[in-house]
Amino acid sequence: GGEDAWRGGGARPARGNDRGQCRVASKERTRRLAQNRRFASILRPYFSNRPVRAPSQAMSRVCEVTGRRTEVGYKVKRRGLAKKQGGVGRRVTGRSKRKFKPNIQTIRVIGPDGGLLRMKVSTKVIKTGVITLTKANGKKTSFPMVKALRGRNRAFSKAQKA
Repeated sequence: GGEDAWRGGGARPARGNDRGQCRVASKERTRRLAQNRRFASILRPYFSNRPVRAPSQAMSRVCEVTGRRTEVGYKVKRRGLAKKQGGVGRRVTGRSKRKFKPNIQTIRVIGPDGGLLRMKVSTKVIKTGVITLTKANGKKTSFPMVKALRGRNRAFSKAQKA
């Protein structure tokens, strides 16, 4: 009766007494997870010597101003009649994964210093007409979006000004 009712018999193994060993074990477990394909993209930056891509670099289908990007959601299939129309309510019969892609356009803009910038921006930025960029030192600069003219259009506008 007075003995420990542990199934293994004998002395109960020490758990969590030596914190250093636990930390080493958890780091090793995390390293093994990083090799697993599902967790690799999340944990790779902690273990690889490769440089991680800076977030300021332009990527495909990511707005450089607002940061809008492709989102994952569901297409929901329903059946039934809505309660307000006299039915028992709509029921969800299926969900299939889908992607919500932002409307990203590549535009040529005249920057605040007068230089030409080629940017990937969402149509929301084009509608507002103001570009707000964060510089490396953390300061934000806003300037009006003036599209850079090209080709015959540019020659025509120069003739208009003269």
